[in-house]
Amino acid sequence: NKRRITISSDSASKTYDGIALTKGGAASLSYNSDINAADSMAAGDSISSVNFTGTQTDAGSSKNTYDNLVIKNSSGSVVTNSYIVVSGYGTLAVTQAKDAITITGDISKTYDGKEVNDPAYTRKGTGNVELSYYTKSGSTYNKLSVKPKDAGTYYVSINEAAAGNYAESVSAYREFIISKVVIKLEAEAASSIYYEPLAELKYKETGTAVTGEDLGIKISTNATAASPAG
Repeated sequence: NKRRITISSDSASKTYDGIALTKGGAASLSYNSDINAADSMAAGDSISSVNFTGTQTDAGSSKNTYDNLVIKNSSGSVVTNSYIVVSGYGTLAVTQAKDAITITGDISKTYDGKEVNDPAYTRKGTGNVELSYYTKSGSTYNKLSVKPKDAGTYYVSINEAAAGNYAESVSAYREFIISKVVIKLEAEAASSIYYEPLAELKYKETGTAVTGEDLGIKISTNATAASPAG
C-alpha cells in the first residue's frame, strides 16, 4: 500500500514594501503522517524538488501553495507515486505599512483676515486625510476648532485613515506663522493763525489695513486757538 503523509509548506510574514512575499525551497517543507507517528516517509526517501506558487504582495494573506512535488529514494529514483500526499499550506501574511506623509508646503503669510489654505503634502497611501491645526503651549499641542486666520505661530498635521496597503498614519507637525501687518503712521505738519480755528489734523499711513477692518486711529493735539505762537 502507498504511504499516506501530509507535507506542509512554511508560513511567512512581513510589513508591506511592494515586493512579493514568498517562502520556498524544499527546506521550507515539513512532513508527518496524518495516520500514526510510525507511518512517515520511508527511510532514505526525501523531497527532491518542488515548485512553490504561493505569493503575497499587497496587505492581506494567502496560502503558501506548491505543486510538482518530487520524492526520490537514496538511489535517486523517483518514488513520488509510492505516497498519498496530503498537501498542507502555510500562510503568507503581509501587514499594512505606515505611510510616510510629508507636508511640503509652507503656508506662512502676512495677516489678510482670511483662514490659511491647506498645505501641499506627499504620501503613498490612498486613505482619507484630515488636516488639523494647533497652537502650542510648552510641549503641548492644542487643537483648534477652525483654521487660524489671526497673527500668530501655528502648527498643522495630517492624519491619514487606513486603506489598502497602509495603516493609519500621522505626519509630523509643520510650523507656520501668520505675521502682523506693519502699518506706519506719521502726523503731517499743520499751522494755524493765533486765535483762529485750528487747521485740520492729518496723518500719512504707510501700509494697508485689511479691507473692512477699522484700526480706530484718532489724531489729536493739546494746542488750542489761544495757544501762544510757536
